[in-house]
Amino acid sequence: MVQGRSEAIIIVTAAVLALSTLAVSLRCYTRLYIVRAFGWDDKTMLTAMALNIAFCICTFVGATYGIGQKNAWFLERPNNLHIALFSWWLGQIFYILTCVVAKTSIALTLLRITVVRTHAIILYIVTTFNIIVGLLFFFFTIFQCKPIEFLLDNDD
Repeated sequence: MVQGRSEAIIIVTAAVLALSTLAVSLRCYTRLYIVRAFGWDDKTMLTAMALNIAFCICTFVGATYGIGQKNAWFLERPNNLHIALFSWWLGQIFYILTCVVAKTSIALTLLRITVVRTHAIILYIVTTFNIIVGLLFFFFTIFQCKPIEFLLDNDD
């Protein structure tokens, strides 16, 4: 089995994934069958949940291949380092996208219930800022390694 902090990473990620899946499932059930008003905010939250699942898969793969271990652990398993680091990098991308989409969903939910025009304008401004900053982080994460090919094939 996995040792070190990798096991804790897997356990915490699985627990949070289970809780978030339950919360989103209950939200969708309520909006579909009780209220019968499934909107864009709900569809956006489902998108965020799908991205969160992808992030968790990257976390599970990364932890299985050594994320959370000391560097010496990789001396015995040099092939694991590439997979672990790639999973870490890909997980960062999914995490950024998950945060942006989830925050947008929350803003859409608040827009649904707001009645004051000033509040709606503030929500639009904050959401726009959130998307812009998220896109900046997204591209910084993708292009942090120069050349990008080194990330995919780093035999050095």
